[in-house]
Amino acid sequence: MRYFVFFLSLIILISCSGTTSPNQVSQYEIEEILENIEDDFNFGDLEGIMSYYHEEFRHNQTNYWEEETIWQLRLTDYNILKFENIEIDLNLPFAQASFTMNLTNEEGTDSFQEPEDHGDISYFYREDGVWKIYGNQVDD
Repeated sequence: MRYFVFFLSLIILISCSGTTSPNQVSQYEIEEILENIEDDFNFGDLEGIMSYYHEEFRHNQTNYWEEETIWQLRLTDYNILKFENIEIDLNLPFAQASFTMNLTNEEGTDSFQEPEDHGDISYFYREDGVWKIYGNQVDD
């Protein structure tokens, strides 16, 4: 259902503007991924969150499975995730998303400036027409 809504939204976006560029579509797709991750987090859906990650994800010596553990801990420590002030920098087939990530629990909200604070969700790679979170691919 989520994919149907995504593609329907994409079709509407394209049909409403005859001059939609491929870069605008890519930016919209990445913003949609972040919105879906918000929803998945807020519903406690770890599998949904990880579905947006590339199987070769690597970020500052963290691999896909270690990243899954990071999300498990976030889900344990926080109830609500919200991304704000999203900006996308495209360098096809790569992209970097900068934003404020707000994680909230009963004690308050912790805000992180990404990619500066963690960055694990800021780096994307487009493969076979699909954007996936790829990490910065740094091992050291």
